[in-house]
Amino acid sequence: METRRPSNQPNNRMKSTAPESLKAALDQIFSAKSELASLNELVSVTSARRLSLECSCDLGDEKALAEITRLQVVEALLPRRIANREEAINYNEATLLKAGHDFISQHLGPRIRSMVERAKKSARARLETDFPDALALDLAVDGSALVRELDGFLRYATLSNYTGDDLTRYAERLLRTWSDCDAREAKLS
Repeated sequence: METRRPSNQPNNRMKSTAPESLKAALDQIFSAKSELASLNELVSVTSARRLSLECSCDLGDEKALAEITRLQVVEALLPRRIANREEAINYNEATLLKAGHDFISQHLGPRIRSMVERAKKSARARLETDFPDALALDLAVDGSALVRELDGFLRYATLSNYTGDDLTRYAERLLRTWSDCDAREAKLS
């Protein structure tokens, strides 16, 4: 016999796997940026070494001439590699932006809204004896600390079209908000 999870309870499987595509897209960006930085460093090191050898080596030194040739080949290949990494970063940024939007619309936004509703329900149950007037009760519920805190999370569950470093900070903020929701989930139990 299959047991079903009540509709008002969070799905623990979803909670642990939902941010994975966002994390993977973020890791791809960091990896491509790290490779790009390494390639740019290699350009300067290679160029400096080649220039030094060209100015100082003995023209009869076959090892030095072979190294100059190797450095020239490496220098010729690096711009293509750098362009490839830059294209990968652009592609990964588009993927990260889509993953962020999907994460917000499919996981983070609904989770926060569900938590807000559960917090309001809990606050209403606690406060209804103290506030017999419906309007006063609504204001007290909306002003309760947990409801205000969870409402504040909604500002992070907003679709945005950031690029570059702002995009990575945006994705990291979404992941932190997800973790913050994990921590607040216990307050709703």
